[in-house]
Amino acid sequence: MHFAPDADEETLLRELDIPLNTPVALPKGTEISKILRDICTEYYSARLHRTEITVQYFRILFYRLHEQLVRVNAVQDGSSDSGRLRQIKDFIFRKPFDRFEAARFADALNLSEDAFLQQYAAENGSSFADDLIHTRLCYIAEQMKVHLSENQTAEEIAQLCGYAGEDEFSAEFSRFIGKSPQQYLDELRA
Repeated sequence: MHFAPDADEETLLRELDIPLNTPVALPKGTEISKILRDICTEYYSARLHRTEITVQYFRILFYRLHEQLVRVNAVQDGSSDSGRLRQIKDFIFRKPFDRFEAARFADALNLSEDAFLQQYAAENGSSFADDLIHTRLCYIAEQMKVHLSENQTAEEIAQLCGYAGEDEFSAEFSRFIGKSPQQYLDELRA
């Protein structure tokens, strides 16, 4: 790719550690081609803000290029593992019922699963498994409020949440929410 960057773009290139005058093979099917196509389409259009939008696409191109360079180990990832471990915790709390597996996150951080679990607990002050359970139970508690009119029992809620029995569900709910599911439902209905 050949271009003449302005001062801001040169700064961004340095910050992202994007190598200049160095060929780097990227994986096939990257977003880079799509972004380049979008830049050309916008640049040659007659739209009112085509120049401003082209500049923004160009910045997006740099960020996506950096991601690809990190993926092929051509540059170092600028974020720390501890920051990324905190981001993972935030991520699972935003999407409580996605299928999260420690192995997936460990792979993304180039760690063994055991090392990931140890570092996650050290950084976040809680285990990965506990955070998954906690976020899901908080979500369930909110859903119990929303669906209060359905008059479900704690046992029915446990089954809907995939627990084999009410006892395990009740123990975990009490541990993370501070009261049993039945106490929680009784307080909501009072």
